Amino acid sequence: SRTTNMLNSTITTRWTNPATRRRRSALRLSKGGSRQTQRALSTVEFLVAIALVAVVLAVLVLISNSLRQRSAHQRTVSTLRALRHALSAYHARNETYPVGSTHQVIGALLQDPEASRHIGPDQPVIDADGYYIINDGFGHPVYYDPNAGTSRAADGGGDFVSVGADGRLGDLRSQQPDEIAAVSDNVYGLDLQEDAAP
Repeated sequence: SRTTNMLNSTITTRWTNPATRRRRSALRLSKGGSRQTQRALSTVEFLVAIALVAVVLAVLVLISNSLRQRSAHQRTVSTLRALRHALSAYHARNETYPVGSTHQVIGALLQDPEASRHIGPDQPVIDADGYYIINDGFGHPVYYDPNAGTSRAADGGGDFVSVGADGRLGDLRSQQPDEIAAVSDNVYGLDLQEDAAP
């Protein structure tokens, strides 16, 4: 009982002692402060995580766009090679190149038994006006240039051209910079003929 009284008196003294109360108050404040620090760290960590996710998404979008562009370019090359082979087959059979507008030339190639073998069944599409069109890999119609092969091919003749990703043919003779720039991504079938096997 005496020991119990001494123990109670020590505890009471500690709890009622002003120095002890100050220590307890400081301890309580430090614990509260660390909770606020933890909350602040959680917010910073959350913001860093969001920033990392945004960076990863941006990189994935860039890679996806690059792959899409590359795939479109490869489909364009394939389409132009096929059309170049169709023109060569038409010329070999008829000793002349087809004449007329783009849709007339495509129609002539489709009617020729040799030339039509080079054009895939899914390539020619009939547009709203009832004309044949063939799209490049970018979804733009290819054009027939009747003078394209005059200086580049031994037998002269025309060639098909893709307007490229920008969808514009452009004009090198123009004084407008945007017209000249539009020519830069045009692709001609003759440019692909050297590494294409007929």
